[in-house]
Amino acid sequence: MAINELRAIEMFAKAVELGSLRRAATAQGVSPQAASQALAQLEQHLGVRLLHRTTRNIALTDEGQQFLEATQPALAALERAMQRVRASKDEVAGPLRIVAPRSTFLPVIWPVIDEFCRKHADVQADVHLDDRIGNWVQKTAPT
Repeated sequence: MAINELRAIEMFAKAVELGSLRRAATAQGVSPQAASQALAQLEQHLGVRLLHRTTRNIALTDEGQQFLEATQPALAALERAMQRVRASKDEVAGPLRIVAPRSTFLPVIWPVIDEFCRKHADVQADVHLDDRIGNWVQKTAPT
């Protein structure tokens, strides 16, 4: 399904919900003309009228009612999926590698890292402490 078809279906459902194509257009952030055109293209694509429209109101056709009932669960599922993805981008997860001198790390930074890892359970701390001078970029402490 093309993104334009999905937007047209969302517009149709919003128009039914709000009782007006103009209000649906405002809610979706498009012009009333664009909303009307999207609905007309959807109806043309489906080969049926979904709404009886006048300048003052809209009413579902029988086909429109069937289409609405069939699409509402899918639209709700898509909205939930998008919300989950948006929320997951803000989650902190993955490895946290720290190589530091033991003498300063333990008293100063360890409490901060411990608290951070408690708040973000999906973070895996990989801490290497060594007071010797060496290559701290390497994964293992120098020997």
